[in-house]
Formats: sequence, structure tokens, C-alpha cells
Amino acid sequence: MTRKEIIDFLKARGVEFNPTLNLSGLEELYLKQPGVSAGVGTLENVETLNKVEVTEPESDSSKLLKMMSNVVDKLDTLEIRLSKVEGPNGSEFKNDVQSKDVEIASKKKENIDSRITKIVEETLGIDFGIDLDTFPDKPGFLFTVIVPPRLSDMSISTRPIIDSVTGKYKVQEDGKTPVLEDYVPEDRRSRSIGSSQSYDAIRDHCNKVRSYLVSYYVKLSKPLPEFKLKV
Repeated sequence: MTRKEIIDFLKARGVEFNPTLNLSGLEELYLKQPGVSAGVGTLENVETLNKVEVTEPESDSSKLLKMMSNVVDKLDTLEIRLSKVEGPNGSEFKNDVQSKDVEIASKKKENIDSRITKIVEETLGIDFGIDLDTFPDKPGFLFTVIVPPRLSDMSISTRPIIDSVTGKYKVQEDGKTPVLEDYVPEDRRSRSIGSSQSYDAIRDHCNKVRSYLVSYYVKLSKPLPEFKLKV
């Protein structure tokens, strides 16, 4: 401490002293005061030091428990997210193919080249539909694979309801707002096939559709889908 600080301290304590003392004499008198020790300072400083909160280093067990807690929280979050994506029937894709889907797909494959049908059923499954559309201004056709609902990644959408009697859209009591219904759009995966391309192009498209569906389930950490192939 400086000479002035020691003199101010002694005066504040009401200590009688000779202000002409040299610095060493003043320091000796200062250290004799109650609550003062060498290298520490005033009693107020000592109390302040006693109030300093000492943080103990975190133990390895505490770190491990914290890590486990974080992992559990992340797993819970993932489970909630997947349940929202999958819905209450999210495990249906693991079951055998639905007979109604096979029936719908069979109707869509009527009058389709049997070689194309065979490629689709051997590559993707018997519940995948097919649609072919010719081009009005060029040779070739648009080849479309229709993915069954159990394997589709299409989300639920809404559409206005048409009255079966009047053929017009149903509206609510205000006479303006249309009545909507939930539905899942048809999952169509298309590719243009030129007249010079062979059946290999059709098989290539089917393989790409299959790869996409598999990668979709892998991305969501869901079990891989079951393709009901025709053997």
C-alpha cells in the first residue's frame, strides 16, 4: 500500500500516530491493527475473500450422466418426430402387400405390354401400378410407375368435395367456403421413354424408383420397406 493509503486507513480507525513516520514505520503500525495481516490487507478484504465461491471441477461420473441425459433427450425427440411422420399405422409397410393395392394395380396394368408389366413386378412389386401416355407431337411415351400408399412418401393433402348429385362443389353454410376432405395424392414417378430406347430404360427407371424409396426410409431411420416381388 502507498503512504497515503496507510495514513487514510489509520485515521479512519482512529489510531493515534506520528504522520511524519517513514513508510516502514507506518507499515509496521498498519500491520498491528486488528484484522490486518501481511500480504492480505484490511479486514474488509479478508471478508471479501471468504465470500469468493470456489467451483469444484466436474467429476467424470457427472459428465457421463450429463451425456446420457442428452442422448435420452435426443432419442425422445427423434421418436416424437418419427411418430408424426409415420402416423398411427407407420409399421404397415412391414406387413404383406395389401390385397386392395394389388387389385388397383392390376386394373392399371390392363392393356399394358406384358414385358413392361413383368419388369415392374420383378423390380418393384405386384402392388405397383403402371401408366403409359403417348406424346401428341413426338414419338415415344411417358412411362409412369404408381407407388402404393404403404410405401409412398406423399403427405396428406386437402381437396374440395364434389356433390355426387349436382356435380358441383359442396359449400358450407355461408354459401362460399368449400367443404374440404383429406386425401393422399397418387404417388406417380414418371420418365420419358424415347422411341429409340429399349426396355432397359424402363428397368433403369424402376431401379431408380426403388433406390429412392430405400434412401427415403434410411434418411428417416425407419426399417427398410418390403417389396413384394413377383418370382
